[in-house]
Amino acid sequence: MTKKQKPMPDTRTCKTCNKEFPATLEYFFKQKNTNIGLKSNCKTCQLEYNNRIKKKEYEPVVVKSFWRKYEEQEINSMTDEQIMQVIDNHLETFINSWQKRNPGKDLPDLAKGTIADVRNKRTKIDKAPRINKS
Repeated sequence: MTKKQKPMPDTRTCKTCNKEFPATLEYFFKQKNTNIGLKSNCKTCQLEYNNRIKKKEYEPVVVKSFWRKYEEQEINSMTDEQIMQVIDNHLETFINSWQKRNPGKDLPDLAKGTIADVRNKRTKIDKAPRINKS
C-alpha cells in the first residue's frame, strides 16, 4: 500500500522566513516523505542552513568527553605538567574504553589524528589547554 500525496497547493509558506512562495520545485526542494512532496523551507533558507551546518566545527568526541569531566577553572589552576598528565590520562582512558567497545578493531585514523590534535596542537602549554569548550 503506497501513501497517496495530497494535491499540490498553489502556494507554500517557508517555515524559516515565513514568506509565501509558489509550491513548485523552483522554490522548494523535494522531500518524498511529506504530504505534498516538498520541504518546508524554501531553497534559499535551506541552502543557508546547509552552509551553516557545513561551516560549524564539531568538537570530536574525545574533546567533548574531556570537558564533561573537567571544568575550565580546574584546568586553569593546574601547572603545565599537571595539565599534560590529565590530558594523557584522559586520552589513555578514552582509547582503552574505545578498544573495549570495539574489540579486535584498530583505532580509526580519524580518532588517532584527533587524539594527536588534542595532545599537541590544542595544548600549547601556557596554563590552559587549547581544547576549546563550545
